[in-house]
Amino acid sequence: MIRKPLPENDPQRRKPDITRAETLLGWHPVVPLAEGLLDTIGYFQKIKEEKDASGSPVLPREPPEPSAAAADEEIKAEIK
Repeated sequence: MIRKPLPENDPQRRKPDITRAETLLGWHPVVPLAEGLLDTIGYFQKIKEEKDASGSPVLPREPPEPSAAAADEEIKAEIK
């Protein structure tokens, strides 16, 4: 992993506005923030701890949750 400085215009803090997704797609978050943060932290800790033979981080390859995949297909169908 190569660390480089952030671009000058890179926001230091992100807070996306999901109003469009809610309005156009009827989408809304279903995972509570605290749970999502814990899952995200665990994911990156796993990457940091696991290395392949070359010493590079190994990205976990987990299949999507069935409910998430079904929701994705439903959204795709609505967009068509």
